[in-house]
Amino acid sequence: MRKFILFFVLINVLPVVIAGWYLYENIGGAESVDEVIENAPFGEFIYLDHNMIIANKDNMNNLHGIYKDLLIFINGIYISSDGKSFGIKMPLASTLKYVRIDNYTYYNGCVIKGNVQLEKPTSNDLITLIPQSFKDIVVYRKDSVIGGLIENNEIKYVWVFRKKKNINAKIIRTYLDNVKKHNPNLIDYSVIDYGDKVYVYLEYRGLSIELPNMNVIK
Repeated sequence: MRKFILFFVLINVLPVVIAGWYLYENIGGAESVDEVIENAPFGEFIYLDHNMIIANKDNMNNLHGIYKDLLIFINGIYISSDGKSFGIKMPLASTLKYVRIDNYTYYNGCVIKGNVQLEKPTSNDLITLIPQSFKDIVVYRKDSVIGGLIENNEIKYVWVFRKKKNINAKIIRTYLDNVKKHNPNLIDYSVIDYGDKVYVYLEYRGLSIELPNMNVIK
């Protein structure tokens, strides 16, 4: 009888315990901005880390194919720059290298849905001005990078972009002065001229995603 019980535990219980332990150890967000970029499946993207996903899970219904009840198991979501494809970073994602699921594929540690070109991001010196802890939301473009951090029911952003002929620190400061007049959630901001770059710090009240309008610098 004892042998039967031991065999039952080994066959039925132990695998569940091991799987549970693996998920517990591997569920959670990235450690740094560098890790977010290293794991990205798209050249340009928006990334939502685990903390940001959970804080905004009621607004995730617009990502077709992602069930809200399963968001707790997702480490992060990459959205392509055109918004038509997304990549899910999650434990056991690599199983899709061996098991095919319709409309999904595997690339660079992510489960991919959509037909956008899959590629790793190219190196970008703008990222050196983004604090590594600002990885709860990352927007990665060739000439503009945003990093965001959830802290004490606020979201703090650092936005760094390359100067253009008609866009400089003074113009961005004037733009944000106007934004603050109409958006009470914008608590604080600062704009610093960094030679060929502009560094912007923004602090918003609440945990809703309020990204800077990147069209301002186009």
